Amino acid sequence: MDRKEMRGMLRGYETLIIAHPEASEEEINEIVDKLKNAIINSKGDWLKAEKWGERKLVYKIKGLLKGYFLLVYFLGNSDTLKTIDTILRYNERILRYQTVKLDKKVDPETLRESDSQKKDSEIEEDEGDKKQQVLKDKNSSEKTKSELTV
Repeated sequence: MDRKEMRGMLRGYETLIIAHPEASEEEINEIVDKLKNAIINSKGDWLKAEKWGERKLVYKIKGLLKGYFLLVYFLGNSDTLKTIDTILRYNERILRYQTVKLDKKVDPETLRESDSQKKDSEIEEDEGDKKQQVLKDKNSSEKTKSELTV
């Protein structure tokens, strides 16, 4: 089975990561490299990572009011998700993370970094207000979910 056939069996995911605001560029790149290698090694497909940079948090996480935000898109299976969870859970620089399935209507190929964009080892940076609003919405829904499960 070739890579293209396997891609048809994989689901699209995005993982939002909030790292410690004092994490160095080197530490962030190391996290991205670990995730990329883990996704590829678990027969997944790396799409891209967007570095949003340091942002103000809606509420304190581990006593901090700021966090370093990173959004990762990939195709994977349950093994891929377990591997990513392990990497992020045991990294001291990660404050919080959440992985969600992409809507089936979204074509993952539209998310893939092209050669005209940044190289795979680099990270795209976007400081748009739209993404900050999406982030606030995600944090609000996360809080609501946790209140419901308590």
